[in-house]
This record gives sequence, C-alpha cells and structure tokens, in this order.
Amino acid sequence: LLQPGLRALREGIANLFAQTPFDAVEGAEGMLKSLEDLGGGAAGQREHASWWLRFAVDFLRQALAPEVEVAPAVERFRRAYPPDDPQAAGRIADVLDRCLQAESQLHQSMPVPLCVESLLYDVGRILRGALVLA
Repeated sequence: LLQPGLRALREGIANLFAQTPFDAVEGAEGMLKSLEDLGGGAAGQREHASWWLRFAVDFLRQALAPEVEVAPAVERFRRAYPPDDPQAAGRIADVLDRCLQAESQLHQSMPVPLCVESLLYDVGRILRGALVLA
C-alpha cells in the first residue's frame, strides 16, 4: 500500500461507491484506465484488479459496521445504504458476493476488462434493486 498507484486504486473505489447514483459506465472506464496506468501487462492488470477487488470488499465491510468510525466516502455510502436497513444491508451483501465472484473469475483467467465491466454493471443493478443474487 506504499505504492501511489495502489493508494489511487483504493481512493478510486471509495469515490466510486460514494457517488449517488452509482455510475457503472464511468466506474468501469476509470478502473480500466487506472489499471492501464499502473502497467505491468496482462499479468500486472490481473494482479492490480485483484487488489482493487480487495479494496472494494474492505470498503463494503466497513459500510456494514455502523459502530466503526470510517472515512467520509464510506459515511456517504452509508447514508445512501444504511447498514441498519435490512434491504440496504442485503444489497451490500449481494455486492460483496458479486465482488467475490469477480475475484474467482479473475483467477480463472477471465479477461480483466470483461470482468471489471460485468462486475460494475451488476453492482449498479444490485444497488438499484434491479438484481438480487441468489
């Protein structure tokens, strides 16, 4: 986390989740550009995408823990999706599940751009209530 590029990825995920409404298209474009800027070829992109997913999971875990003091971006997300609201908590849990699926897809050699775009599209649908994971 001492690398400026990884810190930027972490800040990027916080800013993406904190914006209301969630913008999957802009998020995917920004994420793919960040991965490209970090370089390292396909293997480097895959590794950085894994870091990005870990940051997303960490952000969402913080959002679900209302008793914990958090960064302003997490607080903005909590206002939109209060963790004490069962419906909002269910959506956050579904987003967490979808992030874990994306990590599995990355390990199965799914192309990084396809993985990122499909993940963020699904996250947008989950947060709007248009997609419920079983």
